[in-house]
Amino acid sequence: MSLKAKFWIWAVPIYLLLGFGAWQLLAVNKWYFLAAEGGILLSLFVFFWFQRSLLAPIKAISEGAKLLEEQDFTTRLVPVGQKEIDTLTHVYNRMVDALRQERLQQEETHFFLHKLIHASPQGILILDFDEKITEANPAALLLFGLTENTIKGMHLSELPDGWAKILSELEPHQRIIARMDGGRSYRIERAGFSDRGFSRPFITLEEQTREIMALERQSYEKVIRMMSHEINNSAGAVNSLLSSLLAYADDLPPAERADYLSALNVSITRNEHLSAFMSNLANVVKLPPPRPVSTDMHDLARGVLRLMEPRFREARIELVQQLDGTPLFVEADPVQMEQVLVNILKNAMEAIHGKGIIEIQLVHEPPAIFIRNNGEPITEETRRRLFTPFFSTKKHGQGVGLTLVREVLSNHGFRFRLQTKADGFTEFMIAF
Repeated sequence: MSLKAKFWIWAVPIYLLLGFGAWQLLAVNKWYFLAAEGGILLSLFVFFWFQRSLLAPIKAISEGAKLLEEQDFTTRLVPVGQKEIDTLTHVYNRMVDALRQERLQQEETHFFLHKLIHASPQGILILDFDEKITEANPAALLLFGLTENTIKGMHLSELPDGWAKILSELEPHQRIIARMDGGRSYRIERAGFSDRGFSRPFITLEEQTREIMALERQSYEKVIRMMSHEINNSAGAVNSLLSSLLAYADDLPPAERADYLSALNVSITRNEHLSAFMSNLANVVKLPPPRPVSTDMHDLARGVLRLMEPRFREARIELVQQLDGTPLFVEADPVQMEQVLVNILKNAMEAIHGKGIIEIQLVHEPPAIFIRNNGEPITEETRRRLFTPFFSTKKHGQGVGLTLVREVLSNHGFRFRLQTKADGFTEFMIAF
């Protein structure tokens, strides 16, 4: 029950009694009656004044409390003319001003952080207490190939392409460097922030592929140049000398001539192989920057397939083309991209032991090319080391092919991935 209602419950019976008493005085003396009525009217005036003086400040305080409850920090209380209540009103108005300013600063800070996270080139995942993703910025969405609606509420263990294992095993405040499919390297860090008194985790993912590739290139470029110079000079001189020695074969007895020629030819061949090996390594170092022009990847792929078709037939490999004839124009260096496709198809052919299948498919939305084979699958250990400079699983492989592919595609800014899918096919994907 409100204080105002209590006042009226108290006042109405009293004034009824006073009115009844005044009415009784009328029978005795009308002047007494008039005096009594005047006193009652005066007391009513005093009562209303007292009620207003007492209830108005209380009403103001009640309205202020209601505004605070509704978190309305824009409305101020008006002084009522009473020193004590006006002091309280002044304190309330100052408090509301401070709360409004603090709220404004928090909103501006929140807006700034939201914009900063949204614009950050780093992938950022914000998690709840159950390791589920509550927010992901555009860089993270692009990294995982997911939409905002898809990734929200997803557990870390449900992320695609090997991310689930890496991020699920990440300890609080741990920082690692992870190499993913496609030879891409990421600096991953898990940290936390305070949310309403509780610590909530978030994860940042920063691609460092270019930095790491630059360091790798610096480490092997100088060595390869020096080795190429020394070996080519020595091999050329030695081969020249060995070729001169072939002229003396006719001076030897027939029984010794065959061994003599065989030894020289083996030495010459090995020198040529050594020169070819160093030439392959030097090609990676000497790779020029791409010269992008508008290139129809459909025509480029068809030309490479015509070039490789005799080798596929010889190796008894079935070629499945999913090329619909629709042009797919991208900004690329046609010469370098042609070499990339040749190397990928050669690797696919070499991964197949005996009869097998190679599939090639062009997709227009989003633009990409897929080259698949049903050869030997990629092991987990191999997957981690793919696109490491000069790493090869072949017995006599040099690891130059994939290194060259990595350099060309990275210089173009194209995303790529090599992995064995659930259906057993190994897939090389290039996204333009």
